[in-house]
This record gives sequence, C-alpha cells and structure tokens, in this order.
Amino acid sequence: MADAEDLHALQELAEALGGAEPDEAVDAALDLAELLSKASPADGEALGLFLRRAGAVQSLAAMLGAPVLEHKQAALQALANLCSNAVDADSAKTKKLLLDKGAATHLLQCIESNDEVVLMYGCALLQNLSVEFEWAVQVAEFGTHRRLEQLLTSTNPRIAKYSAGALANANTTLSRLGLTLSRYGEMARTAVLAQNEANKVELFRRKHAKSVISRAVANMTVESRMRRVLARSAAQTRTLCGPPQHRSARPGVTLSMSSAPVEGMPWRLEASRA
Repeated sequence: MADAEDLHALQELAEALGGAEPDEAVDAALDLAELLSKASPADGEALGLFLRRAGAVQSLAAMLGAPVLEHKQAALQALANLCSNAVDADSAKTKKLLLDKGAATHLLQCIESNDEVVLMYGCALLQNLSVEFEWAVQVAEFGTHRRLEQLLTSTNPRIAKYSAGALANANTTLSRLGLTLSRYGEMARTAVLAQNEANKVELFRRKHAKSVISRAVANMTVESRMRRVLARSAAQTRTLCGPPQHRSARPGVTLSMSSAPVEGMPWRLEASRA
C-alpha cells in the first residue's frame, strides 16, 4: 500500500483521530474520508486493516457521540467510506468492530438529528451497515426504520435516497431469516422500489460507459496504454503522499450508490437491494 514514510503519516492521522485536539480530529477524519474515496481496491483493503489495528475505528465511533456537530459530520463521512465493500472488500470486520465498540446507539441517534449533513452521511453509513444482519437487527430494535420512513419525504433528495437504501438493505437482510421490519409501510415500499429501479438504470448506464471505454482502450497503441498506466500510478502516489488540507463537511457532496468504485465521485455506498 505505502512505504515507511506513508505508514508514519497514516499512524499520525490515526493518533490525531483519538487526540485531545478537536480541530485536529475533524481534519484527520476528513483527510481519511478523502484518502479512502480515492484508494484502489488493494489499498482500500490494506487501509481498512491498518485503521482497525491502529484504533482509528474506535476513535471514529467515539466521535459519533461527541457533542460538537462537526465531529459527527466528519466521522460519518469517513465511516461511510470505510464501511463500503467497494472501498474495502473486508469491511465486514470494520462493521462488526463498530458494533462491538457501541457505535449503534450514537449512529442511530444521529438519524434522529435535524442537521442535513448528519442525516445525509448518517443514512449513507446506515445503508452500508445494514447489509450485515446484526446491524439490520439494530435498525429494527431501535425503531429506526420509522425515522427512515419519515425521511423518505425529505426535501433533500440525497437524504430521501439514502434513507430508502437503508430501509431496503435492512429489510432484505432480515428477510433472509424470515423476518421483516414492522410498519414497513406502503410509502416505504414504493420509495424503495423506485430507488431500486433508479439503481438499475444507473448501473446499466455505467456498464455501457465502461464498455465504450474498454473498447477505446483496446484500440490504443502500446505506447498510449503505458502512458495511461503511468499517469494513473502517479496520481495514486500523490493521493497517498500529498499534504493534508483543511476541509469542512459539505451537504452538496455527491455520493455514489454503486457497489463498485466510481471514478470522480468521492463517496462510495453499497447499492440498495430489493
């Protein structure tokens, strides 16, 4: 994934997440969210393993319960990526660790928030988590599905979209054992079905675009292909080694609903399932 210098920088980032300086923790969480969003599958898996061992997951879980709004926003951004299979194929271990560290109460309380940034990233994270049975059970036991149904009518289209995805994943996960979310009403079913259809259209569009690009690459000369590979490698090196910059959570950020990495979109989510 990275050399000794990069690993040292990652260790400092992990330490900042659990440090005593609130601003440094927020910056570290936002740096982590950006780093994860640009990581290759191999790098994402290695980063997930490193962050679990370094205590970063525990620190992010604690930030969810912080009284400062910016802490919640930054932690949710980072965790939404860290808990995506598109970023880390081994993310199930991160999801379990979050549950073991008591993050469920704090996260599900975030879904009750009135802050749009917290709601957007909170629903996005919950959509990723709810593919795991233990997390789907939490949604049911806390009654969070009722709040998610309320959010289906949000004037923020992203909140409505991710709440539908979280409901779909939780219900599908529970249905494997013959369970269902109580009061999973007609409005929720309609919204989830509409979201699933939108996902199918988006998936078809991306597959078509990928096919067009693949044909174009196949027609490239060997020299052109090598220049393309080298340019991509240089960009990934800059991502891992570049200096961190201060950023704040932004409600206008586009999140991807794809279960595979989407170039150019900073946040990756599990596709909602019928």
